Amino acid sequence: GYCVYPLVQNLQAKRQKIANHQLKDGEKFDEAEFCTWMAEQCIIAMVPRFIETFDGWPMTATQKVKVAELKEITDKTWDRAKAGLKFSARK
Repeated sequence: GYCVYPLVQNLQAKRQKIANHQLKDGEKFDEAEFCTWMAEQCIIAMVPRFIETFDGWPMTATQKVKVAELKEITDKTWDRAKAGLKFSARK
């Protein structure tokens, strides 16, 4: 099964590296807190390096997700390495 981050209301995975997380009402997403939680739940290789939040999926005129836009690293993209957040493999 899946382990779901406590602030997430529902989860919809889109391929391996892209996921749609809808937060519960009134909750604020903290990228560092999320990565720390992921490191406790999963293998370190699964902890994302880049995170960007959107108010909705970028869509084409035919209502398909513009995946290429989601893969772009912009000035709004949070970078775990730049934030200085590092994890070691558990023994």
